[in-house]
Amino acid sequence: MNLKSIALAAVVALTPAATLAATISPSSNISDGGNYDIANGPFFWDATFSRGDSAGSASFTFTNSTLGRFTAGVAQGTVLQFSGTFDGVTISWANGQSQTVAQGQNAIINVRSRLASGGADTLTVAWGAVRGDMANIDLDIAAVPLPAGALLLGTALIGMTGLRRARRPGSA
Repeated sequence: MNLKSIALAAVVALTPAATLAATISPSSNISDGGNYDIANGPFFWDATFSRGDSAGSASFTFTNSTLGRFTAGVAQGTVLQFSGTFDGVTISWANGQSQTVAQGQNAIINVRSRLASGGADTLTVAWGAVRGDMANIDLDIAAVPLPAGALLLGTALIGMTGLRRARRPGSA
């Protein structure tokens, strides 16, 4: 009987360390492990962490169901380490950019990934344990359409450069 009590006490004592104790804001419209169509955004994720919260991560998969190509970006994202600090934070797209924030640093997050028509990419937020009282990660994910005119403009500039070289005296 004494052994059962010790085992139960150990399970109860270790349970809080194994769970994500972050407070997710009610304004968040995405959750860990979810799949979202980037064209239906913008999307928000806001989590506040407190003393003793353990390291963890959250992942969100975004797809592009449209016929156009999008750049999915984290706009106005922040990592704020108030009276507490993370043992580092990394925000990254599986097929795009990533950004790491050091312990004790506040940062504006701006990472991007291109999503072709029918494509998908996963955004992962990984954080270290919280030391001190409070820290926060706030992300806004939105689609930024790549303008069709950019391709035409690039082609025109290349063509004009070629014409300029062809008109130079002595060029073959």
